[in-house]
Amino acid sequence: HMPGFLEATVRWFKIYKMPTGKPPNQFAFGGQAKDKAFATRIVQETHTQWKAMMKQEQAPTGINRANTTVTGSSELISQEQASAEVAKTPPPGPAQPIDPDVGKWSYVSM
Repeated sequence: HMPGFLEATVRWFKIYKMPTGKPPNQFAFGGQAKDKAFATRIVQETHTQWKAMMKQEQAPTGINRANTTVTGSSELISQEQASAEVAKTPPPGPAQPIDPDVGKWSYVSM
């Protein structure tokens, strides 16, 4: 066990944007953390929905389900087809400058 770790993590997610002038983050469930059983149920439900979506004949609008590993998927493609799709992508552009705020440290006292 790590006493206080969960509360400290929730607090950090609540306040981490405040030094930049943003308000504290708001959380569902009144800011109360949920237990392992709740999280596991949500992950299982999401996975079940994803599997059902991958096996539908028609994809929901705007979702490309092409894949090389999902057995039973109507959008299963070969590794060669996947490689050909990747080869069609444009090359990366030039590196962009890193925002100076990236390494900035801030301290919040409450």
